[in-house]
Amino acid sequence: MGLFKRNPLKNVKREDVVDAIIELEKKKDELSDDVFIREKQVSDKMQRGKHSKSLSEKKMLANEILMLQRQVKSSQKRVGFIDKKVY
Repeated sequence: MGLFKRNPLKNVKREDVVDAIIELEKKKDELSDDVFIREKQVSDKMQRGKHSKSLSEKKMLANEILMLQRQVKSSQKRVGFIDKKVY
């Protein structure tokens, strides 16, 4: 009788689901705050790079900006994944 298997969700309680959703929402908020902070850092470094006259400093800032932009993009993907989990 392979058609009628046990339901794995039968023993899940409502409180467990609510607790999991609350934890995911907290993680999502933390990641959103992290994204906001990193975007602010990117804009600050862009301004510093515009006003800098040294080419080596501009290159260093450009590398830092690219790294921060990659981190922002990955954090945004994680936020989207958590949204899907919560839904």
